[in-house]
Amino acid sequence: MFPAFFESLGIPGYMAAVVAVIETVGGILLILGAGTRIVSLVLAFVLLVAIFTAKISAGLLNGYELDLALIAIAVSLVLTGSGVWSIDSLFGKNRKQ
Repeated sequence: MFPAFFESLGIPGYMAAVVAVIETVGGILLILGAGTRIVSLVLAFVLLVAIFTAKISAGLLNGYELDLALIAIAVSLVLTGSGVWSIDSLFGKNRKQ
């Protein structure tokens, strides 16, 4: 069903599995605070593609307003990085000695 939706948009059906893996693994990594900047950048890209392929015709309200909010959150994470309680802080440059 999900691959058929992608194919109806002109996107190859196998991309449904790719997007599902990116969103699932990316969400887990964000919760853990691992690779926050890279993961946020990838998720923002996936959201932009979703807006321009599937949701733009629905308009802003009841269309892609949530996606815009999630992109704003992702961009803020790209710019600020993860916090003190993240895996990134254990292994990153900002670790205090």
